[in-house]
Amino acid sequence: MQAAQPHNQNTPHQSRVNNHINVPRYQQVFSALQQWIAQGHYPPLSRLEPEKQLCEMFGVSRITVRKALELLAAEGLVKSVQGKGTFVQADLNRSPVHADMNQRIQRARELARNSEVIELTIAETLATQEVCDDLKLMNGDSVQQVSYIRLLRDMRIGYVESYCPLDLNVTFSAADFQSNTLLTVLEDKGIELSGIDHLVGATLADTRLAVLLDLDVGMPLVRVKMIMLDLAHKPVQKVVAYFRADQYEHHLFLARQGQED
Repeated sequence: MQAAQPHNQNTPHQSRVNNHINVPRYQQVFSALQQWIAQGHYPPLSRLEPEKQLCEMFGVSRITVRKALELLAAEGLVKSVQGKGTFVQADLNRSPVHADMNQRIQRARELARNSEVIELTIAETLATQEVCDDLKLMNGDSVQQVSYIRLLRDMRIGYVESYCPLDLNVTFSAADFQSNTLLTVLEDKGIELSGIDHLVGATLADTRLAVLLDLDVGMPLVRVKMIMLDLAHKPVQKVVAYFRADQYEHHLFLARQGQED
């Protein structure tokens, strides 16, 4: 079986690791391969390039590549077969579905144009352990935190929080959110994104969220978590949003690959 070759038009602009960011080299290799698997560049049962070739692709040592492959195996994404190579697992139920990021951003811009931001706060704060884990920060690092309530036709439909590392050197202001959302404001400030890790789940309104969204405690909410990755696969923003379940709709069209019209 031949190794799958990533399609040039969809691969990140840069394969080699970035030595100038606060992310371990093996983590950068892991993130890149994880993203390529999620995007279908390495389909189920395909074989990854041999370790030596991966070392050349990323400009790293074999130890670094092996550690990245161990992380992929721990996630259930690949399996190494002695003497044959490393293969993408056949069952990728746990891996994310590949979708069009540009369409997601366009819908975010439409929401921003048709709604209003209230109770906006922007502050520098100490990152929690969860935020440090998601943004690959060191314990004790600070982040720029933004939070606001999204108002649509006088209804509080969502509460949004965002965290960005201070080393991005990006400063937010109230004017940034007059026609933007946290999903789009970074790119407008010149931070190009290679992808968004987007997770949607369900939860119930606790006391704090019930007050913020003018709901009863225990009402159903949709929880959306997004991790934005720059061109070097470095996490540059974490967004967590809570939307009223009766005001949230996610439209997805699924088509078979290779099917002709």
